[in-house]
Amino acid sequence: KKVNKGGLQYTLEMIKKMKKIAGLPDTIKELDEKDFDEIIKRALKEANPTYPCPKILFKNELRDILLKLKETRSY
Repeated sequence: KKVNKGGLQYTLEMIKKMKKIAGLPDTIKELDEKDFDEIIKRALKEANPTYPCPKILFKNELRDILLKLKETRSY
């Protein structure tokens, strides 16, 4: 099977392999929902139109990411 080494699927597989090699967990068990508002506030302050970032997220998107990081599941 020919693999498109520039494709998205290949890139995601390589990220998963590097994560496993580095011993990085899928979740952050120390995340506490009571800290979410402050984390979101700081993230929004950091990512703004005058600072180069690929995508500016909204509060609800940041909260969703934090909840996914807190959940116990494997990707």
